[in-house]
Amino acid sequence: MRTISIILLAFIIHFTQAQINPVNQPSTNYMSETDTIAPPDFEPIQLKSAIAALETFHLFSPDESVELIVGLSSNNITYQVLKDEENISSSSIINLQIGSGYLTDGVTCLEAIRNSKKQTINLPYGERNEVTDNHNELILKCQNNRNEKFEYIFRSYNEGIAFRINFTNESPSSINISKEDTQLNLSHTYTAYAESRNEQGYIATSTTQSFSSLIPLTFTNSEHSLCFNEAGNDNYVRVRLNCLGNNKFKTSFLSTNSSVSTPYALPWRYLVIGDNPTDLIYKKEMMYALNSQEYDEAKWSWVKPGKVFRSLVLTTEGGKKAIDFCSEMNIDYMMFDAGWYGLGYGMGNESSSASNPLDVIDGLNMEEVTEYGKSKNVGVVLYINKVAWYNYNNTSMFDLYESWGIKGVKLGFMDGYSAYGNKYIYNLIKKAGEKEMLVNVHDNPRPTGLTQKYPNLMTTEGVRGNEYVYNNGNHTTLLPFTRFLTGAADYTICYFGNDPDYTKPKALGTTRAHQLALSILFYSPFQHVFWYGAPHIYTVPVETELFKYIPTIWDDFQVPAAQMGHYISMARKSGNRWFLSCITNNLSREIDIPLSFLEEGINYKATIYKDKDPKTIEKISTDLESLKTSGSITDGKLHVSLKANGGQVIVFNSNNTGLFDKEKHIKKIAISPNPSKGMFRIGLPDNNNPFGDMDIYSTDGQCIVTKKNTYLNDYREINLSNVSSGVYIITIKCKTGIYSGKITIIK
Repeated sequence: MRTISIILLAFIIHFTQAQINPVNQPSTNYMSETDTIAPPDFEPIQLKSAIAALETFHLFSPDESVELIVGLSSNNITYQVLKDEENISSSSIINLQIGSGYLTDGVTCLEAIRNSKKQTINLPYGERNEVTDNHNELILKCQNNRNEKFEYIFRSYNEGIAFRINFTNESPSSINISKEDTQLNLSHTYTAYAESRNEQGYIATSTTQSFSSLIPLTFTNSEHSLCFNEAGNDNYVRVRLNCLGNNKFKTSFLSTNSSVSTPYALPWRYLVIGDNPTDLIYKKEMMYALNSQEYDEAKWSWVKPGKVFRSLVLTTEGGKKAIDFCSEMNIDYMMFDAGWYGLGYGMGNESSSASNPLDVIDGLNMEEVTEYGKSKNVGVVLYINKVAWYNYNNTSMFDLYESWGIKGVKLGFMDGYSAYGNKYIYNLIKKAGEKEMLVNVHDNPRPTGLTQKYPNLMTTEGVRGNEYVYNNGNHTTLLPFTRFLTGAADYTICYFGNDPDYTKPKALGTTRAHQLALSILFYSPFQHVFWYGAPHIYTVPVETELFKYIPTIWDDFQVPAAQMGHYISMARKSGNRWFLSCITNNLSREIDIPLSFLEEGINYKATIYKDKDPKTIEKISTDLESLKTSGSITDGKLHVSLKANGGQVIVFNSNNTGLFDKEKHIKKIAISPNPSKGMFRIGLPDNNNPFGDMDIYSTDGQCIVTKKNTYLNDYREINLSNVSSGVYIITIKCKTGIYSGKITIIK
């Protein structure tokens, strides 16, 4: 079959003119400050019905499973993709409209260069320690009938194909790109998970229908799953994919572009080819391979990923209380949100002279807060809106924030659609890096695999996150197969507290265990937790203790069981632990999860967090052998029951200790006698401060004793004679640290 296709394509590449019907953009009730999208470009593609191929090039992946056929005609360059000798796409044009005409008018190939590379990429951080870059490459050095020179670069990976256009020093010094005509003509019908606008969520749509979608765009059918995306975009306009019906797509600009000075390489366009949707999750790392470059580890050694907590109180005292909470919960950063420099959210408020990013509001001493944070090993992050970045001197802003000791900035309502907006964002990221500050970019921007180039870019939004508190499992079970295929996302994970007077959010669309699982499932090196939360509402340790230990970067991951849009289980490794997270959509379900990611011959300790009821989490401490004995594990699979919109987390620890044993940031309480009939003594051997806060909890999370600012320096006697037999957890918080211990009461 391959031989026949090669002979035919050596003589002719057949193009069928697309019959295009206009489509209206779906209406929406949400519109951000910068979420302005140029209307879809649906005019007919001007193609001849048949063009003789002057040259044909074949580029196979290293394992020869993927074949990329490049065709060169008198006026076009095309590509065709095959997987295991089966057509994935038919011939599709790659072209640009520039100031002087179409780029490939009268195109000829001056030279064809072939390269191969196989390397292991060590990223600064990620979902795995290493990423493989293994590809074959074809570079066509071309010239059009205006004597303008340029390059088409093609790559074939085992995971899929990629291409980009490159303008060299031999190209005109300035190029005005007014339109991009990149096609994707699929050979079969797929279900596409389309997102018409930023933060709108995903709608399953047949590729036989007309629609428009942001990228990445995921396609699935019974044979294959595909993802079309871009890589390496820090200075170019973003594109959408417009479906013209009959499985044919073309790109169009989301906003305005700008002239470029050469040399200049456009972002990569790439297509990941999987056997199923889960395969796309494993193969998404192709994006990092496309962006591989050298980086100086020593220069970026200050970069520290971590969890982030937002202070809802914009005062010195409020900031300190939030920092105390961060210290107790092992959260690395505290963020002041909108309003710390003025009137807060809203174009009118942000544009007011009362909102000056160089002037802190009354009642908030920023230097005092950052110094306090430093003493607690908690960094301070500041939210700054686009209006402030555009209207004030950015160098002065960064100089001032550096003098305060700020560790990171969150860029709000940024424009990630236009070329100007993207350049501005990455210029701010570069400036922040020079000041050793981390960056979180919000609104529509999305990462494109530039982790080695900008290691201080921790995360971006570009997702319908948990500020939409009614998001349910139908949405969250799609995100790993759609938005997260292009990298980290700040989902702003919520976790509702216990305070009955706390009314925001009024209700979440998912359970608490679902929210807990998202903090593992959704990758973000800057992971916001407890969004809408306040320190005083988190009073039951069993519900929040795992947040102290969840990493934000990982050594490895596996997806042992998943069905796109229905459920997903993700196992992530950190050190000697595997964190297994499971969520379901709005249906309850029973699933069996293979545990092949665990090393054989080890009786792992297992700590399970599951939904007890809509507002309570149940914790179970056990081990692998006990789960087998009880029938929870059969034939190497763990049986998990999930409530509707629910979730579950199981932490497997291989070093024969419980989840919270021998943690350096939690110290042991001396308890004697233990077990006890009710009277016992506790001591803090290294405590030099005589006062602290003590709480005693039952194993079901109920607080039975609370003593604030109590005297602790002596070997203090405790009386629990009035409680029933069982195990009780003692926690003490004071200036020298956090202490914990268990007492067994026997009557």
